[in-house]
Amino acid sequence: MNKKRSKYFIFLFLVFSFHSRSFCAEILRFNKTSVLLSIEENIFEQNDLIDVKNKKNETIAVLKITQIKKKRALAQISKGSLVEWRKNDQLIKSKKLERADNKPDKKTKSVFKFGGSVIPTQNSVVTNLTSATAVSMNGSSYSGELFFDYALLSQFEVSARLGLNRLSATGATANGGICNAQSCFVSMDYLDSSLALKYTKSYTKFELWSDLGLGFLLPIQKDSNILTTADINTTQKFFLGLGAAYNLSNNYFVPVELEYSIFLNSQITQINQLRFKLGFGFGL
Repeated sequence: MNKKRSKYFIFLFLVFSFHSRSFCAEILRFNKTSVLLSIEENIFEQNDLIDVKNKKNETIAVLKITQIKKKRALAQISKGSLVEWRKNDQLIKSKKLERADNKPDKKTKSVFKFGGSVIPTQNSVVTNLTSATAVSMNGSSYSGELFFDYALLSQFEVSARLGLNRLSATGATANGGICNAQSCFVSMDYLDSSLALKYTKSYTKFELWSDLGLGFLLPIQKDSNILTTADINTTQKFFLGLGAAYNLSNNYFVPVELEYSIFLNSQITQINQLRFKLGFGFGL
C-alpha cells in the first residue's frame, strides 16, 4: 500500500512539474509579428525563447522575448506562425540561442586583437630651399608594423602600432647644381609608433572601420643629398585611414587598410605618405 501511495505522489509531482514548466507563460494577444504574453515573474529574461507546441507536441512557432515588465512580456515571432495556435497549446521555455531562426548573427567582437602588416608606400617629398626654388621628389618603399587593438565600446577601438617606416623618394630640379648634378634623393628609416581611435562596424564575415591618429617617428637611418641629415630629428605625423577585415574564423582575420599621413613639424620640407596595409591578425 505504501509503495502504491509513493508511486501516486511521484506521478502527481511529475504532472505538477510539467504543468509548471509548460504553462509559465500565456498568450494574451498577437499579430503577424509580435505577441503579448502573461508570464510568471523571475522565470524569463530578455532574449529567452519560447516554443509553442500543439497537442501533438509539434513546435508550431518560436517566440523571442524582447521586453519584460513585471508579469507582461512582449515577444517577436522568430519562427513559424500562430495561425494554428489554440488556447490549450503549450508554451515551453527553450534554451537560449543567438537567433531562433538559425540564421548567422553578427560575429562576436574580440576585446583584444593582435597582428602585423606589410605596407607598400607611396612617398611625396617637397623641399622649399628658397622662396623661388622647390624640389619635388616621389618614390615607393616597403614598411612593416605590428598592431594591438583594444575594444573600448561596441563600435570604438584604440589601436597601438609599432613598426619600421621607410621613406624613399627621388626628383630633379632645373638647377642641377642643387644636388651636385645628380637626381635629388631622400632615404630614411623611422621607428614609427602611433596611436589611433577606430570607429568599427562588424558583420558576420567582415568588419569595416575608419580611424585617425597621431604617430611619433624616430629616425634610425638617414641619407640625402638635398637635406642636412644632422637636422633631421624626431618628428610627428597625423594620419587617417579606411579599412576592412575578412574574418577567416572567430579568432583569425585578414585586415587591409588605406592610410594617408602627413608629417607635421618640418618648416622647409613637406612629406606625405599613402600607405596600403595588408596583414594577418587574431582576436581574443
